[in-house]
Amino acid sequence: MKISLKEIKEREGYASGYHFLKGTKFFEVPRYWFIWLFLNIGFNANMVTTTFGVLGIIGLFFIAMGNYWLVILGSGFMTFAVFLDEVDGAVARISKKTSNFGMYLDGVFHWIHFTFLWIALGIGIWNIQGEINYFYLGLITSSIWILNSETKNILYKSFFYTPEEIKKIITETKSNYEGRTFTDKIGKFGILKYNSFRVLKLNASLYILIALAIFGYEKYFLFFYSVMLPIFYIRTIYMIFEISRKIRRFKER
Repeated sequence: MKISLKEIKEREGYASGYHFLKGTKFFEVPRYWFIWLFLNIGFNANMVTTTFGVLGIIGLFFIAMGNYWLVILGSGFMTFAVFLDEVDGAVARISKKTSNFGMYLDGVFHWIHFTFLWIALGIGIWNIQGEINYFYLGLITSSIWILNSETKNILYKSFFYTPEEIKKIITETKSNYEGRTFTDKIGKFGILKYNSFRVLKLNASLYILIALAIFGYEKYFLFFYSVMLPIFYIRTIYMIFEISRKIRRFKER
């Protein structure tokens, strides 16, 4: 499929989401280039997904080897894989070749990358420092990541069978937000929390892992998220109770 950069920018627009680099030229300019490249060499979205998936797995192996340069290279591979994850969807939309299999494949690679990153880091730091406790910390952090991910998945899957009460709550909430800015909706403190979460979101913070690895401080990345992931899990549980509370209040009207 032959297409120009100008057409891609007009048809795709900016990426959206929590990633703190999205919407900046630093992120969007190379993103457009890679969308253009893959479309013009004939790659479909599933091929792009497979590319970022394999690159991420290679990155995990490099990190686990515990060599200084390989940890940096592996972190770079993981970061580039996350970047390409923002390209495959655009390729699918522009080429009009979306598929359920592609979404499934994307989810599988996400699960592999972010589940085994902590174990790979633990093994890599163990190889560097000679302390097996880093492996155990990586294993525990990975377990918390899985627990949090699966809890959220159960929450999201429940909306496939959304009862009428929840549909009405969602409709009512949207109508209350009409004509209001994002700041009006969540407040200044909400903006601070929103931006903080964008920075801490793992697919954004992998850039920080590269910087830490360059200075030999990758263990602090593992330390930090071994503390933050339990907090994220508490936040997920809070979300579940908050949704339940809104449903009860709606029923009591």
